[in-house]
Amino acid sequence: MTIHYLDVDDEVTTAVARLRTAGEPHVALVLPAGSRVATSRINFRLLAREAAARERRLAIVSPETAVRAISIAAGVPAYATVMAYEEALADEQARQARERPGPPGGGSAASRSVAGEVVASASAAKAGEIGAQRKPDASGSAPRAEPGRDGAAVDRPEPPTIGAAAAGQTGPRSAGALPVAGRVREAPSGRRPWRVAVVALVVVLLAAGGAGAYLVVPSAQIVVTPVGVTEGPISLQVTADPNASTIDAAKLVIPAQQVSVPLSVQGTFPATGQKVNLTPATGTVVFTSNDTIDPVTIPAGTTVGTSGGVQFLTSSTVITPRATVSGTTITPGRASTPVTAVAPGPAGNVPAHAIGVVPTRLQAFQVSVDNPAATSGGTRTVTKIVSQQDYDAAVKQLTTRIDAQLGSAVTNPAAAPAGSTLIAATAARGAVAPAPAAAALVGTATSSFQLTATATATVLAVSQQPLAGLAAAYLQQHLPAGWSLFTDSIRTTVSNASVQGGHVTFTVTAQAERWHPLDAAALLAQVRGRSVADARAILQQYGEVSITTWPSFVTTIPTLDARVSLTVAPPKRART
Repeated sequence: MTIHYLDVDDEVTTAVARLRTAGEPHVALVLPAGSRVATSRINFRLLAREAAARERRLAIVSPETAVRAISIAAGVPAYATVMAYEEALADEQARQARERPGPPGGGSAASRSVAGEVVASASAAKAGEIGAQRKPDASGSAPRAEPGRDGAAVDRPEPPTIGAAAAGQTGPRSAGALPVAGRVREAPSGRRPWRVAVVALVVVLLAAGGAGAYLVVPSAQIVVTPVGVTEGPISLQVTADPNASTIDAAKLVIPAQQVSVPLSVQGTFPATGQKVNLTPATGTVVFTSNDTIDPVTIPAGTTVGTSGGVQFLTSSTVITPRATVSGTTITPGRASTPVTAVAPGPAGNVPAHAIGVVPTRLQAFQVSVDNPAATSGGTRTVTKIVSQQDYDAAVKQLTTRIDAQLGSAVTNPAAAPAGSTLIAATAARGAVAPAPAAAALVGTATSSFQLTATATATVLAVSQQPLAGLAAAYLQQHLPAGWSLFTDSIRTTVSNASVQGGHVTFTVTAQAERWHPLDAAALLAQVRGRSVADARAILQQYGEVSITTWPSFVTTIPTLDARVSLTVAPPKRART
């Protein structure tokens, strides 16, 4: 015995392939509710023909009454459960064992009456019920009562028929049909064999009439395919908060990570400051006194100068002697002293005899001054130094370069943690620290100087991966009651982030397709007995509708459960 379980979408080709690979003579195909194989009676005839060609005894197991009826009409026994099939097979094998030739004497009467009595009634001929009430024998025909060796009634197989268990039609029977075991009882010794034959004949006629009626009663097969309906678009405001550690789907909050960005730049800058060094000129002057009365004391620091205003200071105190008179000749008193120019620089370098101006006090004592030789040594030298202005300008340039470096860093994907994106608008730079400090550099004599500036910035990094999940969850939570989403239909778009109060806000737009799971029984109740056009109009609100009637000219949906089936096909997307 081999049992094959088929899926709801398996075609009849799959069922034939299973039948061909079966290694046992008894094969059962288990069809789930809504099986595609059961959508056409031709499929069962093909299976019966294949079973006959391969000498297999085929049976169908289906929970649907209509499917079992079609199977029986095609000459293939059908059962509601696998257990019922296994019990029928066991009963048949036991019956065959009892009917094999036994020891001389035919065995005891008890061994010939193990199965009970034959149950034959007119109600057993009703379409779809014969398979459950009577079981054909190994040839596929219903058993008939014949007298046994001791006068007891026993079951004997009728000539093979197509679907004899259900339709009562004569003709060649599928070799793969599974016999359904009957029950045997001891017949009263006075019952005549012809009466048993008459009863069996009545049963066959009734079964034939029922099967004939079954074949001419109209049938309908309905398939409803739910079709997706657009859901959305919806717009969600999702906040990325650096203080959040987990995703909060209810509040639409996701975590944000604060990332430190080190910054450093350096440069060389010219020194434009100046340091001027001045050296005063020096020389020697001679004071001449024509005072014939007293010597004249000239203290150090006495100012003398040129007519052009260049002044000098005497370096020491000198005393000019009193002038002497000899006849008409006066010999003046003289004294010399070093002098230094009051204003340093080249202006103090005056030629000989340029210094002749003395203070008024000395003029009163008839004292004059002269420089016998030119003064010299007055110089002015200029040296480049780093000024405060130079330092401040350099710091300003480095700060601009640091800001540019920060801008490049926050737009570089490699700077973000794995799976995250840096939000440039959240970047914040700390204070710029130049080195060396101004106190150590300003005033240094040099034509150029180097300066380094460092700073640390922070920026928020956000993983946008949860955004699509939040949008999908929101769509799912806000579906109308009883609807489901096509998970592969969800489409999300994320706008540029906006920053406010240290938080990042994303606008997430989501759209999907939803479909309504259908109750086949409830839909069938709405259209049973209605015209095909009305049934189609009613069912089209739930999706695509396919209605097949037999015969094709039938315009009304049958009311008999066995003659109408409604299958809800897997839903499909409106857009792909």
